[in-house]
Amino acid sequence: MSHRATRTILIFIVAAILALPARAQQKPLTQDQVEGLVHAGLGDESGAKLIEERGIDFEPSEDFLQSLKAAGANEAFLQALRAPSGAQPHGEASKKPLNQLQIFGLLAGQVTTHRVATLVQERAIDFEPKDEYLQQIRVIGGDDELINALKNAKVIKPPSAELEFQAQYLRNEMWDEALASLKEAVSKQQFDPVLRVALGETLFRTGDYEQAIRELETAKKLDPNLWQATQRMADAHLKIWELKKSLPDRVLACELYQELISSAPPNDPNSQRLAALFANWNDETSEKSDAQSRLAQLESPVGKWESESGEIYTLKADSSGWSFGDPRNAGQYQIGAVGTREPTGTGFSGEGFHRMGFCAYRLWVEITVSNHGTKLDVTGTALKGAALEGGLSEHQACVKVMAIGGNVKLHLVRKE
Repeated sequence: MSHRATRTILIFIVAAILALPARAQQKPLTQDQVEGLVHAGLGDESGAKLIEERGIDFEPSEDFLQSLKAAGANEAFLQALRAPSGAQPHGEASKKPLNQLQIFGLLAGQVTTHRVATLVQERAIDFEPKDEYLQQIRVIGGDDELINALKNAKVIKPPSAELEFQAQYLRNEMWDEALASLKEAVSKQQFDPVLRVALGETLFRTGDYEQAIRELETAKKLDPNLWQATQRMADAHLKIWELKKSLPDRVLACELYQELISSAPPNDPNSQRLAALFANWNDETSEKSDAQSRLAQLESPVGKWESESGEIYTLKADSSGWSFGDPRNAGQYQIGAVGTREPTGTGFSGEGFHRMGFCAYRLWVEITVSNHGTKLDVTGTALKGAALEGGLSEHQACVKVMAIGGNVKLHLVRKE
């Protein structure tokens, strides 16, 4: 039997299950018709909407509901059946794209063509609508609005069965199997960005962060709108910083998190494929919120800093203020500063002190943070000097050299 003949038979099978006689088109759905919806792949929000519009003419038993659930009906569909007259709100519409048979089923079930066109626009479709298919849509009642909606619809191809199988490896933490399978798949389809991200994700989870970055960089070149690749690349660079204290990786992590935060929500089929493939991956809004938190932490000046001569300084901060200094250096050379406000932005200032031998100076200290929280410049301007020991001559000596020796200028890099 030809493919065309098989498809035509399916149309009439769905129509026979779902359609009511013309004289009773708006009557409630029967139990057999509800079962037909589920068997036709409409046991989801689309079928729930039909139940809302038409109602049902029977009281569904719990056994019947369980049988529908076993056959593939989701919770929204079951809730619509449980509601009085089969009309209960069922939450946010599914983002899963519609397939050919579902569209046939909606039309055969007397859902208005305007409503079907709206669903096509909201949920996209998982197939390329050929002329033959569009003609069949017209035969069963589709109008110009629906035909145009199908022609202009976003097409989101479902993940292949092979990718679904690989996703099972990942969800069950079968890392070796997932890695071998994805490497083989990438070797056959080198220009598929979804496969590249899947391989990069596997490498990330197994701790091979540098190789993960290489795969994810390739995925971004193939599809710049893949926010999942940007997010995981940032995470991988952050991991390398944490393991090796590599400042370039810390900077790259910040830049990639910033890119993710500032990017516009993509209308990208590959992102949709990844979302379907990795069900436990957070949505883009959640990931952007997490990226914002990580970026704020990375760019904070709090932490340990190293000077050009190797001294280690610590900057601490909380809601009451900040402090800067070398806690280990209690001898003849000390620098410290405090502020009464929590540091914000890339620059802040406060009072400080500078001790050189028997001289001590009160300073006004300005601190500037740059390069995504990896560089710190400290400038202290001496305001007043005095001798900590000795007499008048020592005091005069400290005041005399204040303009030269009292001022402070430090260039530091992030230590941890």
